[in-house]
Amino acid sequence: MSETITVKTMFTESQLQNLLCCAMEGGIGYWASIAEYIYPDGRGPSDYTYRHLELPLSVNGGAVVLVDACDEGGFDAVRLDRQALKRGMQIMAEKYPWHYANFANENADAETGDAWVQCSVFGEIVFG
Repeated sequence: MSETITVKTMFTESQLQNLLCCAMEGGIGYWASIAEYIYPDGRGPSDYTYRHLELPLSVNGGAVVLVDACDEGGFDAVRLDRQALKRGMQIMAEKYPWHYANFANENADAETGDAWVQCSVFGEIVFG
């Protein structure tokens, strides 16, 4: 009889930011672009060096809004924030374990980051 074992894995903010960088600066550009930056209360653009990487991982409500880069109406605007990224990591681990393993083994690339963001906003890989 087969048994399932669930393991909790912890990643550093730096590891998550590196994977998000893979996505935002190389992985998702063929299907998404940033339409809006959502800043936590009392903060603005001058408070961030790399807002496309810092805002989605913010614990204070920051986010980016992604829209269809092809302007073909493929999807409505979606919010990418910390909660979505946490959910996406779980989905990636369950549905796409090879992508998750690449991240966990520090072998992530633009494709891995792309998979993570798609899992975060769509619950699955839709593009590519």
